[in-house]
Amino acid sequence: MNLLIGGMALALAVTAWVIHPMIFRRWGLLGDGSTADAVDREARRRVALAALKDVEYDRAAGKLDEQDYREIRGRLEAEALRAVRAADADSGSARRKSHTCGFANPSDSRFCAGCGQPLT
Repeated sequence: MNLLIGGMALALAVTAWVIHPMIFRRWGLLGDGSTADAVDREARRRVALAALKDVEYDRAAGKLDEQDYREIRGRLEAEALRAVRAADADSGSARRKSHTCGFANPSDSRFCAGCGQPLT
């Protein structure tokens, strides 16, 4: 009987030891260091640059004639320039760029959230 109680106590202790980091890590991740505005500006930058890339692909595929291409690209370049400048204003001391993909990560990150590569 003592062996059964000892085994159950050991199983309970091991289970608590395994689950404890998962619970407290999740609580630790609830506080985000970046503001919603900074995240929004970074998202706008990424979308604007992706839209420019899509227009280039559409032109190369023959889906756009030269006049439409120049008109759309002009508007998208202006929008992308505004988005990049707004996002770069946030990337001061609180954020840094990763070495491969350009994704802005919090300064205490060890790995890039965009590509997963280690930050140096």
